[in-house]
Amino acid sequence: SAGLVAGGARLLDLGDARPIEQAVNAWIRAASRGLDADGAALRRMVWLPVEAHLGGARSVFIGPDGALAWLPFAALPGAKGGAYLLEEVTF
Repeated sequence: SAGLVAGGARLLDLGDARPIEQAVNAWIRAASRGLDADGAALRRMVWLPVEAHLGGARSVFIGPDGALAWLPFAALPGAKGGAYLLEEVTF
């Protein structure tokens, strides 16, 4: 789960933590080796459920839990190809 503030605080249940933890670990391993880490799965699993609750907010505070605490959300892929989330949202 992840807590967020966007016009109010919410607690979101992102489902089973195991697949998220595996995806975070795989993404971090690939990125640390200088490989092109595919963050598309993480974007779908983690960011899109959060984004659905933002109501258009562009400044977001995320209080991640578990493996998500190691995830640099700003480095996830953005909505446009080749873009990063950092270009769309302020964390």
